Amino acid sequence: MPDTEAQRLEGLLAELLAMMARHADSSEEHVLVEVLTAGEVTQQQIADRLGLDKSRISRLCTSLERKDLLERVRDESNRRNLSLRLTAAGRAEALRLRRHWRERHEEMLAAMTGREREGLFLGLGALAREMTVAHRARCAAGRVRHL
Repeated sequence: MPDTEAQRLEGLLAELLAMMARHADSSEEHVLVEVLTAGEVTQQQIADRLGLDKSRISRLCTSLERKDLLERVRDESNRRNLSLRLTAAGRAEALRLRRHWRERHEEMLAAMTGREREGLFLGLGALAREMTVAHRARCAAGRVRHL
């Protein structure tokens, strides 16, 4: 039984990460939804939005291209840049995913009391803020490691 708040947080985060790991395609799904949200976007922009290394994003995009869900388009104004664009099938899949996630989130929130929802939003907001601050500090110090 954890005896410090830091240990409790570690345990909860480990549970969440384990659940996420069971969904092997979740990174691809997140790329699809991010491209849907952003419109035409570069791989670097998606990497920044998802906090993943550009080489990992490149591999994910290659996989999504093979599945005919995404296409990479050469930027005519700067031929070195590639933009990402959803195919018709990719757009349909991203819309389906976003609907599914929204329904699931609504179910989870409906199962909580108002006080639990308030605590969830307050806590997740603070956690995201602190993780961002810590990440920026590691980047500035040259000690960042992307997944």
